[in-house]
Amino acid sequence: MITAIWPSYAKLHNHLPAAAGITTKGMISYFIYHVVQTPFLFIRTEKLKWMFLAKTILVPPMALAMVIYLAVAAKGAPDFWDQKSTVTGSTRVWLWLSSMTSITGGFSTLAVNIPDFSRFAKKPGSQVWQLPFIPIFKIVVSIFGVVGASASKPLYGTILWSPLDIIAQWQGSDGGRAAAFFCGALWALAQICVNISANSVSFGNGMSLNSGSI
Repeated sequence: MITAIWPSYAKLHNHLPAAAGITTKGMISYFIYHVVQTPFLFIRTEKLKWMFLAKTILVPPMALAMVIYLAVAAKGAPDFWDQKSTVTGSTRVWLWLSSMTSITGGFSTLAVNIPDFSRFAKKPGSQVWQLPFIPIFKIVVSIFGVVGASASKPLYGTILWSPLDIIAQWQGSDGGRAAAFFCGALWALAQICVNISANSVSFGNGMSLNSGSI
């Protein structure tokens, strides 16, 4: 988002060593993100329902639009829909296990956090609806990722799994920067909502229960 407004931000000199695992630009961006997010942590969750509703309405169409754009732009590549596996044998097996572990980690986080919200449900069993929908959403998001990454190779010369890395490729024109800004803003909104619902609320409930028991 910052680069879309000030393109020179992308060329900010890095003063951190490679061992830091982050660049100066990344550290500044991380700090700015938390400055933006922190005020929302002091607002009662039920008062943030409109923000969560906005995320629910705006983010999925934006993600779908990104996937459609990438697929249409890369349709001329002969191997876009027919890319072959580049790994075999034990390497492929371990990659499958690693991927399944990653997906399971996402499931586990959501499953553990369900009681933080279902305790406020009007009827017992309301949380049962989570059971079919979590796998469905995981599968859809995985498909989006595979299609987007597959399309990024013929378009940008390398496989890009992160939507933010893909957005970074759009900074070469005014229209591209505008698209990058609005997509980045919606991804930032999604990340703030996830951090609040999946991390802050669960932590707050756990701390309040522990302090009550003490």
